[in-house]
Amino acid sequence: MIEIPDILYEDIFECNNEFEINKNKGDYIVHQWNSDGTGGYLIVWVLGKEKLKQRLILIP
Repeated sequence: MIEIPDILYEDIFECNNEFEINKNKGDYIVHQWNSDGTGGYLIVWVLGKEKLKQRLILIP
């Protein structure tokens, strides 16, 4: 179980349950496109064995 602080997901909006998980060496990379129909963004989580390593948000 990996604990993620509230501040890292309280600004996420218009999520669905569709996401993709890839593995790179010992890390898992989870990415998801979210949109409200007029605008959208990509969120990427990089998870290590015991902790969240990074969160990235891309707004095209």
